[in-house]
Amino acid sequence: MIPILRHFHPSHGTSGHRHDHSHNHSHGHDAHDFDRDSRALVIAMVTTSLIFIVQLVGSFISNSLALLSDSGHMLVDMASIVISYLGLRLAAKRTQSRRFNYGWRRVEILAALLNGTILFVMCGIIFSEALQRFANPEEVHAHEMLIVAVIGMIANAIALYNLHGLEHLTTRSAYLHVLTDLLSSVGVIVGAVVIEWTAWTLVDPIISVFITVFIARGAYTLVKKAVVILMESTPEHLDLDVIRDAITSHPSVCGVHD
Repeated sequence: MIPILRHFHPSHGTSGHRHDHSHNHSHGHDAHDFDRDSRALVIAMVTTSLIFIVQLVGSFISNSLALLSDSGHMLVDMASIVISYLGLRLAAKRTQSRRFNYGWRRVEILAALLNGTILFVMCGIIFSEALQRFANPEEVHAHEMLIVAVIGMIANAIALYNLHGLEHLTTRSAYLHVLTDLLSSVGVIVGAVVIEWTAWTLVDPIISVFITVFIARGAYTLVKKAVVILMESTPEHLDLDVIRDAITSHPSVCGVHD
């Protein structure tokens, strides 16, 4: 019933030509927004993927756990941007198969669940390595760490610029993810500068722990949302008892179920 109400327009049957014109204009505007948002998400996916690869390689060259954690953070947001892109593309897709009567957007939910599970495992590995480095500090090559972190910051700034001001919920979510990436890169830069000036290498695992907490929080949110949707839970903004009482209050309704 909700989709029918949403598409109802009071001008039906009275000024059909005028309504059709505005309807077509609206679709043209939506298509323009869709193309613009899709293009911005593609740019963000490419830049985020490149940063992930550069930081992953750089973490081994510099022996920096903070860079490794930041690359994990990039992996989180790269997956989130991919999911956002899929959601945007699949939202417009119409399936003709009766087997998938909820549409193809469930692919987005399954991808989020898989991504979140992998991230939890990665967080455990990084946190375990951080504990070992607290007990036995290792040498970190601050110069290489700083170069890679600056590259990451610049690339994140480019992606952030392209995502700024977009209207779709999916692209707005991607914008916030890239913003956290930018702040994370700044944190790694600060850590590299501290190590370069003071030779205090413990700052590296400290930063990695903070970044891992951000990753775990994002992974928890992904898994929670995916499980809630897959279990077909009642939406949080709806009170099932209130809805049931409203329906049963009608004299012609005998009962409400399912």
